[in-house]
Amino acid sequence: MKKISFITAWIIISTMLTGCVSREQREENRKNLIQAEKNAVLYIKDKYEFTADIKNSKVESEGGLFGPTFTGYAFIEMEYDGKRFTVYIDGKTVNQDGRDNYQEKEITKFIENKLYEETGIQCDSILMQNHYNYKQKESMDNYYLLYNTYFNGDNIDDIYEERRFNCAVSCFGAADISVLDEETMDDVFGENYAAVFSYNESTNTSDWYSQYNELNSVTSYNDYKYKYGMYINEAVSYKYSKSDSKYDYFKPVIQTCGDISYITENNEIISLHETEPDDPENWNYSDTVNAQIVSKAYSIPTSKETLWVYFDKNNLPQNGENCRIALSWLSDNGKREYSSGALNYDCGDYLVSEIKPQFEDYYCVVIYKGK
Repeated sequence: MKKISFITAWIIISTMLTGCVSREQREENRKNLIQAEKNAVLYIKDKYEFTADIKNSKVESEGGLFGPTFTGYAFIEMEYDGKRFTVYIDGKTVNQDGRDNYQEKEITKFIENKLYEETGIQCDSILMQNHYNYKQKESMDNYYLLYNTYFNGDNIDDIYEERRFNCAVSCFGAADISVLDEETMDDVFGENYAAVFSYNESTNTSDWYSQYNELNSVTSYNDYKYKYGMYINEAVSYKYSKSDSKYDYFKPVIQTCGDISYITENNEIISLHETEPDDPENWNYSDTVNAQIVSKAYSIPTSKETLWVYFDKNNLPQNGENCRIALSWLSDNGKREYSSGALNYDCGDYLVSEIKPQFEDYYCVVIYKGK
């Protein structure tokens, strides 16, 4: 092993783990990281029969109320024959019980090919992960597909059995994915969580599409499919469970009225109508003096169903910045109520809100405060 790896380890510990981390903890982290590097080299040599170079290393930390805690495990970035990969391994003891993503492309390609062979669906992107670095999970560089099992191309069941993964598949150009029934999803993805999205032909991926958001949608599927409902042609979700697997097929029915678009969660057809809004100062929107109403107001029929509404930001001041969707309704005692705390989401070209119109004379409108 190269001596430079120990120097790298010490620099990382010294620069990253400061503040509320005690001197004793930093020294323990340093020792664990050095041992983890040694373990990683032997683990890779035993599994793949080659010796890889260490390029970087960092201890694993988890957030806590009183500061980070440390598991004793480390992420060891390595390289062999021009290929970089990560080993996740314990540094508290001498061991070779690690996991790595050296075969991530091979495993991902296997699932992609299986999807095509079973359904004829050619995907544009496939993302898989079963581990993330807690400290920086918002970056796709900190999501990993880590396995101890050696994948030989014929033992995918062993991969499934060792550790579940989350898989997000995207298809652009309004691809037909309706063939993905529950049985097919189970056959392709096995005992894992998966979501397949077919996006509309008009989707401009450079403007709104986020791999991070899509991959996280596997576990927050309902929110994602409605937030980005204006872009989705079809979506399928499958979450395996021994007792009760969950399957969902989604094809949004987008309705429009004036400058608003909307989707009901059960695809029920409902009619919205333009109405006259009240003075914007009634919403008490962070000092609403000089606030403006910048959209038409729409009356929503009373319902227990959730409604998702979309206003095109291109039609709003400052491309929707400093705008919010405001609500008004009549309470049970006949008093008019106002809410500027509606759930607003910035999703691509749209300002999006989730609405539950359970009261009489319910309407929504967009208010703009300005800079």
